[in-house]
Amino acid sequence: MSGSPVSRRGVLRVAGAGGLFGVLGAGALAGCDLDPGSSSQQPAVPPPDPDQEIVDAARAQLGALIVRLSGTRGTRSLVSAHRRQLAALDGDPPSRTGQHPPLSKAQVVARERRAAERFDRWASASRNGDLARVLASVTAGIRMQGLLPEDADHGSGEVVATSSSVDALQRTLAAEHAAIFELGALGGRASALPPSHLLAALDAAYDAHVERRDQLRTMITAAGGDPVAAAPAYRLPSPLSTESQIEAEALRVQRACAATYAALVAATSGDGRRWAVDALVSTALSETALGGRPRALPGLSPDG
Repeated sequence: MSGSPVSRRGVLRVAGAGGLFGVLGAGALAGCDLDPGSSSQQPAVPPPDPDQEIVDAARAQLGALIVRLSGTRGTRSLVSAHRRQLAALDGDPPSRTGQHPPLSKAQVVARERRAAERFDRWASASRNGDLARVLASVTAGIRMQGLLPEDADHGSGEVVATSSSVDALQRTLAAEHAAIFELGALGGRASALPPSHLLAALDAAYDAHVERRDQLRTMITAAGGDPVAAAPAYRLPSPLSTESQIEAEALRVQRACAATYAALVAATSGDGRRWAVDALVSTALSETALGGRPRALPGLSPDG
């Protein structure tokens, strides 16, 4: 599929109408001549899309995974996730999966790891922020399927931000303030209940958000900004008296944070984007500890 890496239909599906212009670019709109015969000038040839090679490779990678995994038992959920990811890139699903020898578990893991690493690199290298957001979401979605070991370093480390990304970092910091408040309150509610896995999961999520909040403050200050402060208080939903209610609200918080980090991927570049991708992956992985199911596209749509 040639032309713009993600079409109007794809952008509306995965990024919302607000991302449309950023993906299509001004040239796509300028080319809509209502009266082609009214000008004697030759139509301008649009420049090649610098991200087209990445998009083609990403589509080919997902298509190959679908073909090879379709012949292996126990991979139906993986194939379904890859089909959704391919659709998010406006890729056409393979017309025929053919007959291939089944893969061993080690072979499936190796292919999934290789794909996650490639999408990770493509998200960092993409010139277009909206495309980077989709690629980063695919990375998180692959790692969320439970086959690959979690990377404890995701979202850690200091990054020097640019002044152009300060506004996006401030919005992310504001979201982290809210998440920390709510997860702390949820942990307090959970501590009053009989012991379960929930309190440990909430503590781990809380600690991760505190670490990222501190990193965001450092990044904003280094870029010449004044980190936004937390609000005096935040409203908690009710009721929050049972384990299932607390867990469901914590999962909602994590999914909202994943969407925030996906937006930060689109608004940054270089090391800042690399940090945002890692934070998105880490947040998506933490959803499963709070009862969340693996999602194909964490951070892009509420149901993944």
